[in-house]
Amino acid sequence: MVKALGYFLLGLGIALMFLSVYMVYASLAGYVEPPHVFSFSDVVLDYGSAHVKILDGAQLSKMADLSFWALLAAFVISAGGKIAELGVKLVTGAEK
Repeated sequence: MVKALGYFLLGLGIALMFLSVYMVYASLAGYVEPPHVFSFSDVVLDYGSAHVKILDGAQLSKMADLSFWALLAAFVISAGGKIAELGVKLVTGAEK
């Protein structure tokens, strides 16, 4: 029974890691939109009567969303690794 639980946790951890890597790849490749968390406006510099747009708000928002998505995926990958490690310990019977 313990070995079955160990194999289940091992499979779950590996699945979490692969799913996270795939979702980050799909977001960076443009197949899937990352969750929209941040919304920034344009960065504009005023010189008297001239308005110079330095950064586009949509691009800045997308960059922040992709960064947040990658950070979240890194957390899920780490959690998947810990779950898989627990599964390996249950399968091998390691006490440490």
